Amino acid sequence: MAVSYDTNLRLKLWLLDQARATIHAAMQQVDIAFPSLDYARLLTGRERPDEIVDFYLDLGARIVALKCGGEGALIAAREERRVIAPVPVEAVDSTGAGDAFAGGFLAYWLETGDPFEAGRRAAAVAAATIAGFGAIAPIPHRAETMAMLA
Repeated sequence: MAVSYDTNLRLKLWLLDQARATIHAAMQQVDIAFPSLDYARLLTGRERPDEIVDFYLDLGARIVALKCGGEGALIAAREERRVIAPVPVEAVDSTGAGDAFAGGFLAYWLETGDPFEAGRRAAAVAAATIAGFGAIAPIPHRAETMAMLA
């Protein structure tokens, strides 16, 4: 059974050391990890995306989808990793973009079994999300996502 984990770090709610211990323990139990670059730098103490995905792979994740905001994403599995370019859009509101990426990734990973294709499609889902206002309304349906990638 594949489970996932997104590192939504809220330092107003807990101390960094407590967050590290809790999130790293959770990461030892997941198949797919969705850390964001900024949070992962704080949690891991590593700066470079390759070092961060190695850290999470070493904890046990089979796939790491490191969300890098406007720089796209780094999708990594033990045997291969690829940078996924962002889909260019005019940004309106970034609310929910990371969650939209994770949801799109999981949906397309289950459909294709290919983490890199799932990452490419998830990038389009996130792009459509930031092109609209709000966290839910702009999330595209499958046909819209595929049209963005055509």
